[in-house]
Amino acid sequence: MPGLAPPQEPGRELLTLVVEGETFRVREEETAARRHTYHDDWSSGPNPGYGCTSSGPSELTEEEHVSSVRDFLAGIDPTTGHLGPDW
Repeated sequence: MPGLAPPQEPGRELLTLVVEGETFRVREEETAARRHTYHDDWSSGPNPGYGCTSSGPSELTEEEHVSSVRDFLAGIDPTTGHLGPDW
């Protein structure tokens, strides 16, 4: 679910991605339901704490993380730096 990312502390940092010139810090959160929840914090973005989150029963590959971030960036309104109204 895109939008405001949770506080920076939960989870372990997995990697840093640079996608379309933007930097994202990827963290994995441990959950009781044994799901893999990832928080992609938009480090270089104009809005602190903004990013996207994905979750599922299996681990994501780096390519899947990049694809998720690209989808998120495609929905960003360049004027506000937030997701546009069509999201």
